[in-house]
Amino acid sequence: MLVAQFAVLFFKGINWDEFFHLHHVYEFSHGSPNRTLQTAYLRLVAWAEWLPLSSADRVVGARIVMAMCNLVTCASIFVLARRFVTPRAALLSVLVYASGGYVFTQATALRADPPATAAIMLASVLLSRQSEARLAKLIAAGVLIGVATAFTIKTVLLAPAVIALLWFGQADRGNLGHFVQSAAHVGAGAAFGFAFTIGLHSLFLLESPVASSARTVKSAGAFVFSVGLFPQARYLMLQALFAPQLVAGGILFQRATKAIALDRAERLTLGALCLPLLCLAVYSNSYPYFFVMLFAPLAVAIAPVMEWLCRIRRDAIVLICSGASVAVMLLREDFSVLPRQRTVSSMIESVLPPNAAYLDFCGMVSNRERALPILVSNWGLKAYKEGNYPSLSEKMATSDLAIVLANNSVLASALAPEMPASAESLPQSDVALLRANFVPLWQNLVWVAGKRLASRSAATQMHFPTPGHYRVNGESVVFDGKVFHNGDRLVVSRGVHTVGVPSDGEVILRLDVTAPRASISPGALFTDY
Repeated sequence: MLVAQFAVLFFKGINWDEFFHLHHVYEFSHGSPNRTLQTAYLRLVAWAEWLPLSSADRVVGARIVMAMCNLVTCASIFVLARRFVTPRAALLSVLVYASGGYVFTQATALRADPPATAAIMLASVLLSRQSEARLAKLIAAGVLIGVATAFTIKTVLLAPAVIALLWFGQADRGNLGHFVQSAAHVGAGAAFGFAFTIGLHSLFLLESPVASSARTVKSAGAFVFSVGLFPQARYLMLQALFAPQLVAGGILFQRATKAIALDRAERLTLGALCLPLLCLAVYSNSYPYFFVMLFAPLAVAIAPVMEWLCRIRRDAIVLICSGASVAVMLLREDFSVLPRQRTVSSMIESVLPPNAAYLDFCGMVSNRERALPILVSNWGLKAYKEGNYPSLSEKMATSDLAIVLANNSVLASALAPEMPASAESLPQSDVALLRANFVPLWQNLVWVAGKRLASRSAATQMHFPTPGHYRVNGESVVFDGKVFHNGDRLVVSRGVHTVGVPSDGEVILRLDVTAPRASISPGALFTDY
């Protein structure tokens, strides 16, 4: 199962946020201000920026690190499950987790969840085994918890599971003072792990880690618990359909714990491992990638079910359900997306002039400057409109914005009025700026800096925000008093120039870049979860 999971990462299409995350690596290495929280894990894949591959393939390369983290998680699940059941049942618990619907496809995705889950589950192993070198294990577990929290603050949602394992690992579970002392040691280690990770990460960032972290926590608090009950009910129901073995494990939990005669402490601990599931009722970021973290403790909790099925010789059911779950996930996957992404990302890299910037939805070209380092939709646009980032006009005054990749509906509708309207939109001033200064280059997907000039237009002063070599396409044009004919090349500086078209026929004056000859098959440019 793990081999299949590893193999799929080389063929699975890339979700938009994987591009977005990898582009942070470029921002780190170029001193761009960025969030301190939620991004430290990207130091693990910083090397991917230097791979001589397309941006899409750099994401695939970075996924290998995520796969290694998934191996740590699976090994930790096995070791934790062995505290309660036989090796065969523990292996089945790992199988149920690895094949568990969205976990199968998301455990190797480039996100904070795989490394954070690996750290928190490894910490759980240490907490569950405190008999030898107890103080060292407590502090080491705390450090891992702190690192996981630095990777993503949603790690705190697993607190009930961590506390339960801390209690279970003690020799004298009835001693409250001893438990508090142990918790203090773990807390000290966590504080150190968090502070060290954030401090080391922020050494290379321009923004203060305190200010950045405060803004992230404030933003998260305002968004992730404010959408009502079961905000991602659709994905939760799909996960239940795709991973019936996990659902059945939860349903049979109580019956199995009695059947295999677990003691009270074991039942309480395993029950507490299920408590993080309650956050699904209110946590708005309960998207499929979160299941990688959320269902890791659950895989340990349902280990008694695996043991019970082994004893009654019904464990083949687990194998069948797990295989069916993987088959469903593979059948619903569109494997044509990744080749399409390779073509587009390679094309932009080849067309984009040196030292020029581009604008797109999510950072699909990981090693070049983006004009707006935000998601051009949803909360990213909201933060942009609230003035938390420099405006597009301010950015164009200092950066050479040469290419716009219209890879979502917001940008597509901003550039081409005939495109379907988007639920979100750029400010009207930005829409006007883009339409006045960019012309289509390739399939209404790639737009290049340029002007569309009407026939027989009188000499008019026009502002050119993008400097560079331009080429005349169409009729002759008078530029700053000089006549240029079709195919002629001219140097345009940033600023105001006098432009006119003395003859009939439209003229397109655009940045002199070679129009791509590549083609892509019709279909989605990003994969779903």
